[in-house]
Amino acid sequence: MYNLEIFKINYVVFGVIRFSSWIRIVYKITDFVLKGACFMCDIKKYADIYEEIKKLTNSDTLQLVLESEDEDMKDFYEVVGDFLFQLRQKKIVEENIF
Repeated sequence: MYNLEIFKINYVVFGVIRFSSWIRIVYKITDFVLKGACFMCDIKKYADIYEEIKKLTNSDTLQLVLESEDEDMKDFYEVVGDFLFQLRQKKIVEENIF
């Protein structure tokens, strides 16, 4: 069905992200793309969304998780929160703050 070796590699790279959440997100994206729902997209629009998401604080992502309408949305916000945490962690390590 899916090549789990790819997921194992991603798990090592994104160690903080819970493996089960990551697999669910990857499955959903893969199914979406394979069904042909995404031929071309507005790159600028998604780049703007990415920049807005990067501005979220830890309390923002926690609120989004707690107030999610369904399990998929909750999983998405958990992955976003983990990603933002990793970005902040990386910045702190690079600046030798910690």
